[in-house]
Order: sequence, then C-alpha cells, then structure tokens
Amino acid sequence: MKYIMKKTALLCALLILCMSLFGCGEAAAPAQVVSDAGLPHQGAATEDPVRVYAISGPTGMGLVQLMDASDNGTAKGNYTFSLTTAPADIVGKLTSGQADIAAIPANLAATLYAKTNGNIQVLALNTLSNLYIVQTEEEQLTLAGLAGKTIAMAGQGSTPEYVLKYILEANGLTDKVTIQYYSEHSEVLSQLAAGKETIALLPQPFVTVAQDKLEDLIICVNVGDAWEATDSNAAMVMGCVVARKDFVEQNKDAVDLFLQEYLNSISYVSIHTEETAALVAKYGIMANAELAEEALPSCGVAYISGATMRDALKPFLEILYEANPAAVGGTLPDDSFYYIP
Repeated sequence: MKYIMKKTALLCALLILCMSLFGCGEAAAPAQVVSDAGLPHQGAATEDPVRVYAISGPTGMGLVQLMDASDNGTAKGNYTFSLTTAPADIVGKLTSGQADIAAIPANLAATLYAKTNGNIQVLALNTLSNLYIVQTEEEQLTLAGLAGKTIAMAGQGSTPEYVLKYILEANGLTDKVTIQYYSEHSEVLSQLAAGKETIALLPQPFVTVAQDKLEDLIICVNVGDAWEATDSNAAMVMGCVVARKDFVEQNKDAVDLFLQEYLNSISYVSIHTEETAALVAKYGIMANAELAEEALPSCGVAYISGATMRDALKPFLEILYEANPAAVGGTLPDDSFYYIP
C-alpha cells in the first residue's frame, strides 16, 4: 500500500492526541501533520542542556511551542535552541559535536550520515510537501498545461529540483518543460515582479511572502498533490529532525523526552495557528505574524516517527539517489540511520 494512503488514519490519531493535550476549542489547521501514534515516548531530562539547532523556516516551525515552553520554564526537558538560515552552520555544529539534535533537510541528513560514518540518526520527519508552482499568467495553468512553458526555481541540485523532475517525468513532461535556475528565491521573485518569468517553483512560506508582494501571483499546481498522483510509495519528505548517534546512545532518555515534547509542540502548532504564528514571528522565523498565520497550514509541518518514518523516508531517498547519488551523500543509508526505539 502506498505510504500516503496511511495518512488519514495517522491524522485522525494525532487529532485525537491534539484534543486531549490542548482541548478542542479551535478547528484543526489543514496542515499535513501525521504521527506514528503507536510509539510512546518516555524519558527524563539531562543535567546539561540538550543543544537543539534548526533551520529558520518550515523545518523549525514545529519547534516554536517547545521553544516558548523552554523559555518560560515549563518544558520537562533541559534545552537550548538556536536558529540559523544557513544549513552549513548546522552541518559544522553536528560534525564538531556542538549540536546534539537538529532540524534539517532530509537529504542533508543522509549526506551527513555518510560524512560522519554513520554518526547521524533520523529521529522523526518534520516537514512534508511544501512546494508549489505559482504563476503570474492570466489564464490559470494545470500540470499538463505546463508543456511548452519555463519554470523558474532556486536551488539547482537540491531536493526541490529532483521532486519537480520526478513529477514532470511521471506526467510525460520531461522534454516539454524548461527549468530556469536562479541562486535564491528572492531572485526568482524579482524575475516574476519584472515580468521576465511568469511561472516558478517556490516553497512555503515563501509563496505567501511572494503573494503579499505580487497581487497577481497565484498557485497553479500543488506539488504535493502532483506527487501523490504518481505511483511512488514514498512520502515527499522535505525535512526531518536528527541527532548524533553517539548522543542518542548516551542519552536515550533525554532523546525520548525530547520526542515526546516535540510531538506535543507539533500537535499544538497543528491546531493553534494564530498563537503559533505569533511565536513564529517572535523567534524570527517569519517577520510578519499575519503572513505566518496564512502560510502555516500549507508549510507541511509534520511528525512521523518509528517504522512509519523509515517506510516513508527510505523510498524517497532512493528516488533522490536515482536522480543523483550525490544528493544523499553518494550512497543510501542503511537501517541504522533510522531511530526506532
């Protein structure tokens, strides 16, 4: 059975957990938030703080309630949190032993596993589909309607490129669509604003930021929906939370407590959008709380752990490997890569 067919049952399980943790006074945000709810996380705090790093973006959004609890002294665990916009900063911290846990892109986790000779473990997936094809053209396009068009995007050699190419190939569009690469999302936005490009691949929350600046910018293709329509049994995994394996082995109770509190945090994020948006702005992940509230439901915030996590991520990494082995560090991770308590 395709992984994605399991999502409805998992979502129901998490929503029940959300209501038990935080009440049901607010409707759940329509975010892709799922959990391997059968895995109980129990643990104990460490005397020394667990050093948690995250990239400032969707991969860090699910942490904000826990960050706030830590700042307020109500978290059960002992943590320090650091946010950065540069993945290279986290790579250095993990490889040097200065970071214990980190929220990073999924393919970077695989690359680090190879680079550290297996000293990285994936604890949970935290970001699923958050990619969208947007347009400024007057007539709204469909996926099939992209034939003969040019799609602008940032990040050649990155996961979004391989996802886009996989979807184009699955729909017979490989030789019918041109991809124009730029160095940054901001450069893509400038090209759209100048009318030099009319179609682009962008992630959330950048789509919402871009729409705030360009009134005629609309979403024409939800890439997550297009991914689900393929015959792949892989989840479209954009981000995950990892830990150094040596840290996990020496501090299993602290890791399990973190996962419990992280699940609680993501549960909160999934149903308290307005309050979460304020925290997203408070911690500088987005500058504008109103835009954050608009973007959050489509940022792909998720929690998937255990065997479900492995079964979702493993085939996705295989797709990336087939596209370019370097995208996952040159070799596919073995089962020791996945933390399954």
